[in-house]
Amino acid sequence: MATVEQRFKSLLEQHLGISDPGAMNSTPSALGVNSVDAVAFLKEVCREFNVDIKPEDAAKFESMQAAVDYVEATG
Repeated sequence: MATVEQRFKSLLEQHLGISDPGAMNSTPSALGVNSVDAVAFLKEVCREFNVDIKPEDAAKFESMQAAVDYVEATG
C-alpha cells in the first residue's frame, strides 16, 4: 500500500501538474498555485485521506510536507 506521502505526491501531480521532488518542501504559492486551485487541491486531499482541514488552517502549513505530517497525525 502506498504511503501518505506517495499518495499526496500523486494528488499533486494529478490535480496540479506538479511532479518536482522538491515540491514537498515548498508552499503552494511558491509552486505557482493560485488560491482557487489551492482550495480545490485541499478538498481533494480531504477527500482522499478522509480528514477535515479548513483553508485557514492549511494556510498555516509551512510546506507540503507539513500537510502530509498533519494527515499522518490525524489519520
